[in-house]
Amino acid sequence: MKKKIFLNAGHSIGDPGAVYNKKKEAEEAMAIRDFLVPLLENSGFEVLTIPDNLNLPESIQRVNTFMPNLDDGMAFSIHLNAGGGEGAEIFYYAGSNPSKKYAKTIIDEYCTELTMTNRGAKADTSTRHKRLGWVRDVNPWSFLIEVGFIDNATDMKIISNHQRVAEALNQGICKMYGVEPVIQEDHTVKINNVINSIKKDLNKINKKLNEIGELNK
Repeated sequence: MKKKIFLNAGHSIGDPGAVYNKKKEAEEAMAIRDFLVPLLENSGFEVLTIPDNLNLPESIQRVNTFMPNLDDGMAFSIHLNAGGGEGAEIFYYAGSNPSKKYAKTIIDEYCTELTMTNRGAKADTSTRHKRLGWVRDVNPWSFLIEVGFIDNATDMKIISNHQRVAEALNQGICKMYGVEPVIQEDHTVKINNVINSIKKDLNKINKKLNEIGELNK
């Protein structure tokens, strides 16, 4: 499988998906997606994204245009669940043991990283419509993850940290590919580390100056 990923934020600008307490599934998914793109790129993946104005059939067609074959990469769609449950789950192509194995690797790593309830890897045929277009109608390997429940306070406390969710997804995808994730240090953290390093050096210099001063007395 090529290290090429097509990312999709579930639903679209015209379809908000699940809505609860003024939170919209589509907007949450887009925010997570935006953090995930550079993380995957830093880890060595080529990343493509579905435009937010496309509906599901248009999104599937776009993926298939760029990825006509199974091993051309992976299509990954980010969603939020609803209905009073708790935790995260991922859907894979029913009947495919490799697809199930890949999905399980992603969801296990994701839930471990976030200490979130793991609802497991599930066949797309277990859904209400007995199939998921994103999983079943695309050419490359494809998965749809529900990162948590939008109507669960515990889940949303985790999900609201979009960067942390993206980092956990990056961890899961990298583990599935068998590569080490490359985490780019935040600029603020870098600056603070430099400042702390300078402070340590200044303390050492001041200590030496004090020692010299004592010798000259």
